[in-house]
Amino acid sequence: MRVIGTVTWMFDFCPFVEMEPGLEGFVHIGELADRLVRQTTDVVKPGQLWLESGARCFTNTQATLA
Repeated sequence: MRVIGTVTWMFDFCPFVEMEPGLEGFVHIGELADRLVRQTTDVVKPGQLWLESGARCFTNTQATLA
């Protein structure tokens, strides 16, 4: 499954991504790239579109999109 969303806000260890209106979840820093990521801002910025296939995105129901 491909996940497309917009980065809405960020912590040091994860960006929050809105996949559809009312559905927002976070992506752990380890899921952002195939390399070591020290800060989420090295990979994504607020307002940026985010597309990933096979990554886990955790919502308030702790669902996994993979």
